[in-house]
Amino acid sequence: MHRFHRNHLTSTSGFTLIELVVVMAILSILGALTLAGLSGAATKSKQETTEFMINRLNDAIMDWYEDYEDLAKPGGLVTLRRRMREEMPDSWAEVFANPASPTTATGRAYSRYRASGSSHANFEKYQSAECLYMIITRSGRFPDFLEDIRPERIGDIDADGLKEFWDGWGRPIAFFRWAPGFASLVQPITSATGDPMDVDSPPADLSAYPLLPLIYSPGPDEAMNDPLSGPDGYGLTTAASGWPDSALASICTFNAGGSGIVGSPKPGDAYLDNITNHDLMAR
Repeated sequence: MHRFHRNHLTSTSGFTLIELVVVMAILSILGALTLAGLSGAATKSKQETTEFMINRLNDAIMDWYEDYEDLAKPGGLVTLRRRMREEMPDSWAEVFANPASPTTATGRAYSRYRASGSSHANFEKYQSAECLYMIITRSGRFPDFLEDIRPERIGDIDADGLKEFWDGWGRPIAFFRWAPGFASLVQPITSATGDPMDVDSPPADLSAYPLLPLIYSPGPDEAMNDPLSGPDGYGLTTAASGWPDSALASICTFNAGGSGIVGSPKPGDAYLDNITNHDLMAR
């Protein structure tokens, strides 16, 4: 009787524990790289959207600003600045509550628009952004502006019935009609160049800063995005003094509370990713 010996051949199939750990580590790294790439692409897309919005708004505002420059005449600076304040307000304090009070049709249109949201608790929360939207849509000067703007770039973040233009991160785009002393390549912190609309010879106020509009977003970090976040609102510091020319002191009060001259970016690095019309114009 033959005895058969069966050889049991053992073979190992599948992964060892170490191999599984290595594979999982590789997949984790690839996943992280993919997410980082997607995040970077999303941030770039939002930045490009913001730049498009600010460029469009800057083109509109600066076209009107240049029209004011054409109206400048000796001895007429105070009158011109009053008109600019009425037609290009950056706070609700500059918009007449009574529609019968403004001297221009544009000012009367603004008064009616202001009334639609003035009773809301959040009425003054994002007023510079709301005034910017009002200027574009209620002044009558830009009838085709909204044709190129996607609906999601317009909103009402504080639900007061007064809309704002939004940046790529869904936050209101800020607006200062006059930003003297704001540090940028377009407008350095210096009073040496004077006020371009002061055409008196010699200029009535040799210490005046250029008064160029400022339109901007706080960028990806959204730092200093809320105008109620403190005295630095929107990432700008303010000087203690007001406008040096006594004749213009009641007109050129900067910021909603008239707290002084808008200054350079806040110390530190929070402002470095801000997106402004000044930067875009300097490119």
